[in-house]
Amino acid sequence: MLTVQLLIAALALVAVGGWLAATDAALGVLSRSDLLDMANHSRSANALRAIAGDLSAHVNVVNFSRIAAETTAAVFVTAVLVVVVDQLWLALLLAILIMAAVSFVLVGSSPRSVGRAHARAVLGTSASAVHVLRVALGPVAHGLVALGNRVTPGTGRSAGFSSEEQLLSMVDEATEQDVLEQDDRELIHSIFEFNDTLVREVMVPRTDMVTIESTASVGAGMGLLLSRGISRLPVIGDGADDVVGVLYLRDVARHTYERPDDADAVAELARPALFVPESKKADELLRQMQLESNHLAMVVDEYGGIAGLVTLEDLIEELVGDISDEYDRDVDLFEETAPGVYRVSARLPVGELGELFELDLEDDDVDSVGGLLTKAYGRLPERGATARIDGVILEAEQADPRRGTISTVIVRRDPDYDPTREPTTGPIVVIDESGEPQDDEGPRLGSAEPTGDVEAGSGPSGATTSEKPRGKKAGGRSSTSPASDTSPTDGAAGKKTAVAKADAAKTGAAKTGPTKTSSTKNSGTKTSTTKTSTTKTSTTKSKTTKPQDEDAR
Repeated sequence: MLTVQLLIAALALVAVGGWLAATDAALGVLSRSDLLDMANHSRSANALRAIAGDLSAHVNVVNFSRIAAETTAAVFVTAVLVVVVDQLWLALLLAILIMAAVSFVLVGSSPRSVGRAHARAVLGTSASAVHVLRVALGPVAHGLVALGNRVTPGTGRSAGFSSEEQLLSMVDEATEQDVLEQDDRELIHSIFEFNDTLVREVMVPRTDMVTIESTASVGAGMGLLLSRGISRLPVIGDGADDVVGVLYLRDVARHTYERPDDADAVAELARPALFVPESKKADELLRQMQLESNHLAMVVDEYGGIAGLVTLEDLIEELVGDISDEYDRDVDLFEETAPGVYRVSARLPVGELGELFELDLEDDDVDSVGGLLTKAYGRLPERGATARIDGVILEAEQADPRRGTISTVIVRRDPDYDPTREPTTGPIVVIDESGEPQDDEGPRLGSAEPTGDVEAGSGPSGATTSEKPRGKKAGGRSSTSPASDTSPTDGAAGKKTAVAKADAAKTGAAKTGPTKTSSTKNSGTKTSTTKTSTTKTSTTKSKTTKPQDEDAR
């Protein structure tokens, strides 16, 4: 008779444990705002408000009660089996197996699934009972939690997320289960990445800035604003580093309408400019521009020079993706010229190149593909300069040796890349027609990494041409500029192409297996092409480019 009573009690405790597990899962799904909303339409309004006011304490009580119910049920089942089964070890083994299966199915898995799927219904019927448990067992549960915090290393245990990675992982899981849309997932990831984004990563580079001299007439300023399709224009004095203000299209239009015959200089209409360091966080700048009602800021480098400019639209696009309108034009940031071979703009962000080849190519020192090639090559790359970087081979296709810039890069996978070994990074030996490595000529950057941003397209300090395209990478950020209209190198026949490190060339490193390229002369121009490259119909992938300032037309 006693054994039957113990079995009935054990089954009842298992049922209670399952109900508590479902309640715990429901509390984990619903937020405080959800609980308060339920309180407005439920008979258990007071209990729901109490739970919302101290959610963690109610969760602790529910977990304590569930563990107590499971433990007691296990003791009852063990006692029954000890009486029924003659051998003690067999009785204990059966008790362990039975309670493990029951706890997993009837307490752990199934009730929690029900609690997550029907959180409002479960909590709506159990809110009063949960609050009663909190009042009755709250001190006991609180004492046990305090004891656990004392004996556990660390501080500040809570039921919340311990890291951004944990929260983002939950977002990814919710997307896989169709709870969140893919666009929502990307927006959430962008928000977290935005906190780590620097202004220099989203700015329009100095070489792409459109500026006007302070002595220019208002009419010239109006013409430049209209031709470029922008609404704000930096006004410079003695060079690009001397920004005296910002010219607004509305001010110019008003002045032209009210005083059409005046020949005033644009400096008289320029408003004070906002200057920010390139190391400033993008989210901090966004808040500052919102507070100061400013839509354009000049970015200053560590030496006090102008590094570029950033607009409010640039910052917003880091969160929501590209914002296009009828003034934007498409610029090809990369195109597939052969299977696995891409022609990319030197301004393409390193992160987007990594996504293209499904590799981790992030580099803290450079932002663009051109900068990545320059860093790995160790000198200002000429046309044909080739380097191996973490699983890909980069080759400068179009370059301007006078300015030390490149505009397009040919990228292909490194056939010798082994992800299990440490990646090989550096220039690749180029073989001339005689089969010998070429001499090392040209100003090398040395073994040290370039100081500052070595990016493709960086030119003279006063360059104020072209516009900036943007490429938004999935789940996050990137802002790029179109490749400059730089023509291929036209030099003398004696001009050298890409050269490997001097010591490697002198010791015959070319014979040990580095990738070889051949050079041919054509009309005085030396061009470097790979032996295995073939010309095929290119598949072009485009992205939208826009002027440096479109956030307020």
